[in-house]
Amino acid sequence: MGVMQYYLTGAHWHIINNPPIEYQLLRLVNTIQKKINDLEEQRKAADGETVADSKEPESAWQKWKAQWPPAFWFTIFIALALFVGAWLYYEHVYRNSITPVLGRVIPLGFQNGCVDRYSYGFVLGSSESGNLGGNLVNDGLAVRKGDYIYYISNHQGIIFRRGLDTTDPIRINNEQALSLNVIGDRVYYVNESVGGQIYNISASGVSDEETEGIKVLNDHTKAFYVVGNWIYYINYSHEHRIYRVRTDGSERTRLTIDPVEDLCVTDKWIFFTSVFDRNRIYRVGTNGQDFASIGSDSAQTLQVDDGSVYYINKDRDDYLYKAAIDGADNVAVIRERILYYNVYEGWIYYVDEDKQINKYNPESGEKNKITDHPARLINIADPWIYFLDDYSGVLHRIDLDGEGPAQHVD
Repeated sequence: MGVMQYYLTGAHWHIINNPPIEYQLLRLVNTIQKKINDLEEQRKAADGETVADSKEPESAWQKWKAQWPPAFWFTIFIALALFVGAWLYYEHVYRNSITPVLGRVIPLGFQNGCVDRYSYGFVLGSSESGNLGGNLVNDGLAVRKGDYIYYISNHQGIIFRRGLDTTDPIRINNEQALSLNVIGDRVYYVNESVGGQIYNISASGVSDEETEGIKVLNDHTKAFYVVGNWIYYINYSHEHRIYRVRTDGSERTRLTIDPVEDLCVTDKWIFFTSVFDRNRIYRVGTNGQDFASIGSDSAQTLQVDDGSVYYINKDRDDYLYKAAIDGADNVAVIRERILYYNVYEGWIYYVDEDKQINKYNPESGEKNKITDHPARLINIADPWIYFLDDYSGVLHRIDLDGEGPAQHVD
């Protein structure tokens, strides 16, 4: 009867794939524990063991072992292993990648920032960058590469190219664009006409062979950096997490778990603000590892230059601050309310609360007004500052030193 009784007294399997999986795992633990207790009671009954049979009182250790036998802890271990395995499977299938987050603090040497340049082909370490970091945090409206300036006209947001020695602009694309990056002979941009997907097109302009841009990937974004052969971007399609992908659209990988707000990319590091942590600044390697905190301030509009992270400090009246890239020595740079800023060639160009453009040299303390034309979004394409009229949204430009009036850009 023993064998038949074993097969008839209960189920010998437990289905756990019905959601929620945490509840099913708890049921599994309880079921296994009940089976263990039943077997223990059967053993005691077979041996004729009762409470009265005890010859001497049990110690505290014996009581603890009796209450929590090794089989219980083994069961907990198995349940946790199943839970972790299920979570990893979910992350792999539904979140596209598993990114290890190892090493909270690591030693840092000098890092090249977002604005290292070589012949106006911006260089981050050994990697070419598609635009200045200071431009990309201002919507990437303009960029200079070689003897050409690429800019986004306010007329339907179309990209144009203009040579330094000519006034005739060349049309680059036919879609509404944002966030310009130019690498080699390709212009990368956010295509606002289709909801914010990354496209690229020939830097030579619209032709019979290429009348419209080529989509790089399906994710939606408004902020991205092209560094070498990689694109780093905030993925609006996946909870505002940071992803990277090859410029040909391959090897798409998630780099952060939590949603982020602001983004700045160098050749080795990604700096961002965490939505879940009051927009404090964090840093992670471009491979998704070596995660670390950069100070405790609530920050906005990140830019890296000369080994320092610049940011608008939301905890300090929107003053402009900077910190070392390891988070040390955060200090105020400009003690007035900043709306927009761009660090370039030792100068900080910024829009104050009166919406006027100024430039400030933190080394000498020199400050000059560029223009009192109401402005927003400062982009630098030497020798010009490109900005939007704060009221009309029309694109204008003015000399870096403020010589001459602001000009409307067609």
